[in-house]
Amino acid sequence: MMVMVALVKKQKYGIYKNWFFFKRILILKNYYRRILNGVKKGISTPTLPPKTLNLLSHPLIRVFRMLGGICMFMCVTNRIYAFNNFLKYLIVTIFILNLLFTVYITIVRDINIKKLITEGEFDVRNSR
Repeated sequence: MMVMVALVKKQKYGIYKNWFFFKRILILKNYYRRILNGVKKGISTPTLPPKTLNLLSHPLIRVFRMLGGICMFMCVTNRIYAFNNFLKYLIVTIFILNLLFTVYITIVRDINIKKLITEGEFDVRNSR
């Protein structure tokens, strides 16, 4: 009789042990699914308002940003000393304007992200 009780308890322990393992796998799958849904929602949500996106897509702004990047590269690598004084001042001016524009875009992006989070539009829900 004692042997039979020991076998039953061992068998039940094995079932419970497998059940806890299975439950842990389900919990991990749920976490991974939630993380994946959050990443998808974060990638698809624009971080800038539509007016700013339209401004950034304008061709003149694109050229200005490209020239600003080239001027920044020249200022950082000290290549502006090869030019005369007028071009030096022009390069530094374009660099400073591009820097201010980049700071403006960063501030607008931060404000828009805070607005998205506080309004609840960026709420990820599990809809089944």
